[in-house]
Amino acid sequence: MDIKITATTISILMFIFLSCTVSAVEVSVNSPQCVDAGDLFNVTIDVTEVDDLSSGVFTLTFDPAVLQVKSVEKGSLMNDGTITPYNLNNNAGTLTVPMGVYPGVDGPGSLVIITFNATGQSGSSSKLELSNVGLGDSSMNVITIDKITGAKVTIGCCDLNNDGIIIKDHNDLMTAYKCFLGLSNNCKWWMTPKNWSLMKKEYQCFIKNNN
Repeated sequence: MDIKITATTISILMFIFLSCTVSAVEVSVNSPQCVDAGDLFNVTIDVTEVDDLSSGVFTLTFDPAVLQVKSVEKGSLMNDGTITPYNLNNNAGTLTVPMGVYPGVDGPGSLVIITFNATGQSGSSSKLELSNVGLGDSSMNVITIDKITGAKVTIGCCDLNNDGIIIKDHNDLMTAYKCFLGLSNNCKWWMTPKNWSLMKKEYQCFIKNNN
């Protein structure tokens, strides 16, 4: 018996396949790769495609000798929800945030916005790591998390050669230029080739213009 597969049949099969496909849920730390000493900067805890998100919790760890949390605010997914009371210990470098919103919301988006103060010295760095992460829907079912990703922040975007000179330092500017072109193996981990934003940042450091 011959079986003819028509365009309609293919369309139905594709619809069934796509309906059964579940998007992977990922929770990640979204942070700048480098900041300057004394900077205030924002870090968001983001979630990818998620359906009916109604509750959650996470713990973020950081190096308290390098970073200090200044404030914690609701992210885009929690605009109509709550993130309090949260537990912050700047001495230990831990932040635990429970959150809830009803009815549930769909992602992607950010859960919280955390403002840090870069208190460490130039050249120091801190990992931003997530643990005890949990998400739930409005029916109190657990939302499976497929991947959790942290981040790393280094202090000292300007002083690339760690000589203490920032303004009008031709050596820093030349180092940034070589790293931008991929001509040097002695680059800071965030100085990736052809990264215009970081090259612009170094030039702003050179002329003392932080705008």
